[in-house]
Amino acid sequence: MARLIQKPKEEYLQHLRTQINIKFNGNISSANDCENLVTAIFLKTQHRLSNDTIKRLFTLKKSTSLPSMFTLDVCAKYLEYQDWENFVQTFLEQSALYQRALLFDVIEERISFEAILMRINSDIKSTDLYETFNKILLFKAQSRDEEFFTRLFEFTSIFQLAELHKYDLYYTLHLLGSLCIKYDWISSIAIENYHSSASDENYFIEWLVVPQKDYYLPLLEKYYKANKSTKAVAVFYHLIQGTLAAERNNWQTFESHFEKLIPIIVSSYRFNSILKMRWYGIQLYHDLHFNQGDLQKNIINRILNAPQINEKDSGDRITSIFVICTYLSLLEMNELIIDLYEQKAMKHTSLLGHWGELNFNQLKVFYVQALVRVHRKAEAKMIFQQIKENQFDLNFKPRMLGVYETLAKELQ
Repeated sequence: MARLIQKPKEEYLQHLRTQINIKFNGNISSANDCENLVTAIFLKTQHRLSNDTIKRLFTLKKSTSLPSMFTLDVCAKYLEYQDWENFVQTFLEQSALYQRALLFDVIEERISFEAILMRINSDIKSTDLYETFNKILLFKAQSRDEEFFTRLFEFTSIFQLAELHKYDLYYTLHLLGSLCIKYDWISSIAIENYHSSASDENYFIEWLVVPQKDYYLPLLEKYYKANKSTKAVAVFYHLIQGTLAAERNNWQTFESHFEKLIPIIVSSYRFNSILKMRWYGIQLYHDLHFNQGDLQKNIINRILNAPQINEKDSGDRITSIFVICTYLSLLEMNELIIDLYEQKAMKHTSLLGHWGELNFNQLKVFYVQALVRVHRKAEAKMIFQQIKENQFDLNFKPRMLGVYETLAKELQ
């Protein structure tokens, strides 16, 4: 049987590093450690790896290349496996068995919170680990385990961001948000406890922006009060509250949040792409209501030339365009939505990742709506057929479904 040659997943490489550190009786953290490991590997396997190879494997030396199959096989043999494929297969089997056993223990209520915490936090991050944790979340919600949800963010292995598993974390947070919506007792725990986080950012609040849900605004208020000296938190808070106030035509509250944003932004605050688009949206709201649109042309020009709108990365560009279109749609700035979609969004859409695909699907809803409004109904019908109504982000789902269902009736 031919061997499966493929790029090694980072979680497999991390497990390899961990196992080598255990066998080596210490962390590989210096050039001297690398030299000693080279010798140990040679004595065990009769194969010699270079010092640079070991440095790259343990990320002591920067590299854009992945370890070769020869390197991986030799390291696996050092750990007394037949080869790399055998190492990975064993890891997968042990991981699956370990997580099934944990899930059974949780369901049978034979394990304490502390034991669950230890077992989850000591495991290596993997998609399977997140899937197991999600099943535990559902069971603990059904059994109303208040301690579990009160101490939820102690599961640092789950809630601290790792780039490799950002989508896994994203869906765990969305599951948690759905549970807050379904169960009042969980939302009460969230309001009291989820405003603080062990991470630099509170991903539960900043990735799951649902101010229309009962639990979110009280939680956001606590988050802001606990962190208002942090510029990033203050900007996020005032942008979300300002957006909500404008959508509810509460212009006095809107103006209050807008005025509090100005001094922070003037002090050279650096936005991420999503918040930058929200800031442009807030400016459009402010200009239309307080300046009768006198500054609109200037703001539109800045949007079109913004680095985020012209980003080479297709996913980041699509996401930025989608976020600003959530404002443009309500302002009925249809021609700008159409221009952004046709001139900016359509570049390299075959290269989109998961988030990019999701936001591109949602962006099509606003594009179709704009086409209908400018009487390009035939084109709107064609694009509408491409939209997948089961692929709307929880943040925007109520609104997206509302627009989608209205369009479905208009385009019959």
